[in-house]
Parts: sequence; structure tokens; C-alpha cells
Amino acid sequence: MPTLDARSWPAHAAPPMMVSEPWWLFSKAISADACDRIVELGLSHVRERGIGRTDNLDDERQTWIAWIREDWVYKLVEPFIHAANVQAEWRFDVERMQSLQFGIYDVGGRYDWHRDMTGRPYSAKDPVSETFHGLLRKISYSLQLSEPTSYDGGDLELEAGVPGNTERAEKADPERARGTMIVFPAFIPHRITAVTRGVRYSLVGWLCGKPWR
Repeated sequence: MPTLDARSWPAHAAPPMMVSEPWWLFSKAISADACDRIVELGLSHVRERGIGRTDNLDDERQTWIAWIREDWVYKLVEPFIHAANVQAEWRFDVERMQSLQFGIYDVGGRYDWHRDMTGRPYSAKDPVSETFHGLLRKISYSLQLSEPTSYDGGDLELEAGVPGNTERAEKADPERARGTMIVFPAFIPHRITAVTRGVRYSLVGWLCGKPWR
């Protein structure tokens, strides 16, 4: 497979490979108490502006993030990612999880169409630890931390149609049940629609592995 860069792909271009299951859902996988603890932890950490893939950040992404590295959170969410990898029959060769990103989407917060996987493995020029050099993102996940009635908008939509269709965005979890985990290949285009009321909290992360051959 030739090396590709996600920044060069049109937002609605076909992904670099096809899978029969574009996402895998675990409804209410995480308890409300655990969601409360993660939100409290995320809000206690230093927050920063979420970055994008272009210089036009205001047009691409408006959200605040904080990085979570506490072991108990990893141990809570990681089994679901590995289970999805098997149950969805992706069976990607994966090795390490990156730090977990706590997201805060208040009114106007959004993240337009993007992919989590770039077309090259991490190297010394990337702001990651050496343990990730030579690896790339293969599996993404999003954990719903807010009650669905506490905000409007802010839907996770994935591109799951056939190239050429005009309507290809699908809501992975229309009910948005708190504690639900949505797992999907990192090359699947996705977005968070704009929040119009309230605040949406989420936890996202990525499982990395060696480049495909």
C-alpha cells in the first residue's frame, strides 16, 4: 500500500481500505459512577485548545481537551477496544494505547470531518514518546460521558456509505446513552456536529500498531 497522508484526502473520499463493520458499539458499557469519575478527573486537569489538521482551526474544530493518563481509566476502557477488534472481525495488529483525550464541547463546539490516522507512522518529529515511533493509529474509540438530555447537537457521525452516495453520514449511536463506547477503524472519516445547547463530555483514544503490509 502506498504511503498516504490524511491531510491530502478529500473529506468524503473513500477510506484507504474497506471493512464490513465501520464501527462497533457497546451500549452502556461504563457505569454512571465511572463516567462521573472520569468527568471529574478530566475537569481537574489542565485544559488546552484541541488542535486540527489545518491552520484554519476555527473553521475545523472548536473544543477544549485535557489529557488523562491514570492507569485505572486505561484498564476500564481498553478491554472494549480489543473486544471490538475481534468481534467486528477487523483483527488489526495493534500494540499500544495512546494517552486518553477528555473532550469538552460547549455551545458551538464541533469537530468537522477528519480521520484519526495519518498515512505515516510516528517518528522523532512527532510530539509522542519514543515507544510510539514506527507505529500509527489503527483503532479509535469514543466514550459517551454526558447524559443525552443534557445537550443538543454534538452527535458523532461516521462516513459509512458507498463512495458516490450523496448522504453518507450515519449516527453511530442515535440514543447517545451515557457510558456507551463506540469503536471504529482510525481511517473512517467522522465528525462531531455543533453543540447547540449544554455541554458534551467525551473520552476518546487510539490503539496503535505497526503499518499495514
